[in-house]
Amino acid sequence: MKVEIEPNLFIESDTHGYQVVKYTGYRFDKKLNRDVETYNVLANFQTVKGCAKWISLSLKVKESTAATLKELVQDVKRIEKYIENKINF
Repeated sequence: MKVEIEPNLFIESDTHGYQVVKYTGYRFDKKLNRDVETYNVLANFQTVKGCAKWISLSLKVKESTAATLKELVQDVKRIEKYIENKINF
């Protein structure tokens, strides 16, 4: 599974669980003699919901302009909804 949350940010799965992955571009691999995509695994989880919560709290909340705790809680809920809609729980 590979679900795009926003440009260059994905939730991916493997046999061990789910990862939040950010793709960073390409680099030339001399052994393969071609460009390969580069990425960073930002976090690992056992569930997709764990990925969604991490994305909302760790990445998206940083963009919040909340001035009060109430506004911050509203932003977190809005962001969680956004992520859930992207991955269709």
